[in-house]
Amino acid sequence: MKLKRSSIITALLVGGLMVVAPSCKKKGCMDTNATNYNPEAEKEDKDNPCLYADWYTVVNVNGTDYKQLTNPIDQDRTLDANSNWLISGGLFVNSGVTLTIEAGTTVNTADDGTVPFLSVSQGGMINACGTAAAPIVFTPVSSTPSAGDWGGIILNGYAPINTGATSEGEGGTGTYGGTDAADNSGTMCYVRVEYAGKLLSTDNELNGFSFNGVGSGTTLHHLQAYRGNDDGFEFFGGTVSLTYAVSTGNADDSFDWTHGWSGTGENWIVEQDPTVGDRGIEADNNGSDNAATPMSTP
Repeated sequence: MKLKRSSIITALLVGGLMVVAPSCKKKGCMDTNATNYNPEAEKEDKDNPCLYADWYTVVNVNGTDYKQLTNPIDQDRTLDANSNWLISGGLFVNSGVTLTIEAGTTVNTADDGTVPFLSVSQGGMINACGTAAAPIVFTPVSSTPSAGDWGGIILNGYAPINTGATSEGEGGTGTYGGTDAADNSGTMCYVRVEYAGKLLSTDNELNGFSFNGVGSGTTLHHLQAYRGNDDGFEFFGGTVSLTYAVSTGNADDSFDWTHGWSGTGENWIVEQDPTVGDRGIEADNNGSDNAATPMSTP
């Protein structure tokens, strides 16, 4: 019996007969970026090729593969801690959709000439809760990041503001405002935003965290804004509360509120950079009409 050179055989002597059996390699998708990746596969299955999600595109940056998220997020999605995630340009979470981010996840922002930011639209939800040991971190993909490399995180809610029924967020980051003081935009805890605060033009800049008309049903605690180019945290109206917040080395105000914010703030820490920082807290009602209601009363 003659075997092909490529065959791997096992020979057994049974009752005087030789049984020859070629071994088979397990077929499957071997690309770790595919949705049907099979870690046990030893050979690509040409009849059942690798499949890829349509809500991200795999891109390579400096030798590392990233899952670049496709705008907008229009279905419930989860970012797992084992993947490398990338935001390029504005990324919006649509109304009726929940974006979940696992503890320990790092979300990078692109250095490609765009203005990356994450904006949760009115009616959308974010569920991003890390832990003290495994925080969720948003940071530039650059090996030499600097303040203002990207836009930051923006939540847009339906809670009251004093600039009209609704308003438009700085940098085209979404509509906010309404009549639902108890509106819920989700939960964020143990989240760190690094090197955000992109300056778009005079009086048009993004912050580390921007809470736009965010309602009291939203849960915010243990957040850090680190070395941004504008405010660490800014509230534009709304009723949301924030506890355990750290603003570290931000270039403008550490905490800022305006347009009728009436939530609460507890356990806030400011570590000001004396060379670039402005105010520890800037507190306003409405720069055009200081008697506008609802009044800022945090």
